[in-house]
Amino acid sequence: MKQEFSFGRREVEVPTRTLDGRPSRRTRTARLSVLRLGPLAVAFLPGEIFTETALAVERASPFPRTLVVGY
Repeated sequence: MKQEFSFGRREVEVPTRTLDGRPSRRTRTARLSVLRLGPLAVAFLPGEIFTETALAVERASPFPRTLVVGY
């Protein structure tokens, strides 16, 4: 029987913004956790996730459907 779920964690570099909301050249290390349920991947990132970051995660995902959740 094929495994239908899995869970993993790793540290990734995510972009930051200045206090007034402009993109910064700096990045920050964050823990990315991913839960796979069949063809669906749910990626959990700490904090409020910028749209650009969520879209980059979705584009880089090898899964047919990927959701990005900030916590």
